[in-house]
Amino acid sequence: MYPWFSPGQPPVILGAGRLELQKDFQTLIRAFAKVQQVQSAKLVILGSGREQKNSIL
Repeated sequence: MYPWFSPGQPPVILGAGRLELQKDFQTLIRAFAKVQQVQSAKLVILGSGREQKNSIL
């Protein structure tokens, strides 16, 4: 089992889709930032597209 999914770990939020402006992943990221102010969590975004170049990784 991947360590992130082990019992007792923070919840994992998954976003998946084309990395395009119309999918509005910016809103997901802003909402996730608000969640982290209240509770520890991890965010995973899966996809590819034009906005992938704007990724921090």
